[in-house]
Amino acid sequence: MDCLRKKKCMDMSMAPKLENNSFDRFYDSSEESERFERKVVFSSGKKKLIESRLKINGFREIFYPRNVTSIYFDNHERDCLMDNINGNRYRNKVRLRYYDQDTSSCVLEIKMKRGLVGRKYTIPFPIKNKQFLLSNDASMQKIKRWILVNLNFYPEVSAITKYSRSYFKKGSIRATVDSNLHSSIRSEYTDFHPQGRIFNDILEFKYKLDKEIYLMQQDIERIFPNIAVRPMRVSKYVSAYLKR
Repeated sequence: MDCLRKKKCMDMSMAPKLENNSFDRFYDSSEESERFERKVVFSSGKKKLIESRLKINGFREIFYPRNVTSIYFDNHERDCLMDNINGNRYRNKVRLRYYDQDTSSCVLEIKMKRGLVGRKYTIPFPIKNKQFLLSNDASMQKIKRWILVNLNFYPEVSAITKYSRSYFKKGSIRATVDSNLHSSIRSEYTDFHPQGRIFNDILEFKYKLDKEIYLMQQDIERIFPNIAVRPMRVSKYVSAYLKR
């Protein structure tokens, strides 16, 4: 076992570092327009309050609430993770996402941030075997091969997040409310370790760059009077690792 572990160390040390230019062609070819994302973090248990204030301020619910599972891929050095922690201008995340335990609807998402704006590129990867993560079956191998060939890094499953999401919209501004967040991470040479609950509810506003809209601090304060709120940069992937 020790020999295998040492061999893996040597192999991974020779792996290419994650390069932004591998992601750039997906950023340029994404059918999705560039968009702003502004997140506001609340203490856990504020979901009903957030949704109530959104509705009072003209947001309407546009979709039924869903349970979201996101499986994050990174290289051995966790470059995606560190770029996000360090707040680098070029930040990328690769995740497999599905809803309400329906793995047949899986999509691989390449989420790319360039400063304050970002884009998302999605590829359908339907999976029949609900135990695909534990069994590392053919579907998972196919996804990893796609990442290696197209993004030029050796992918490892590094974290899993699960949460409930509700959906709202007002004009061209979309809002999502995430609650009951849980996470697991994979440390070096180990299985997944449940990190437990992330004690925050997260409100996220999304709107296109080509719209003459930019949510200012005072706009958000107007929705939540008498509550100290502040947009901030937050990543569920990062939170999974920082939660101890």
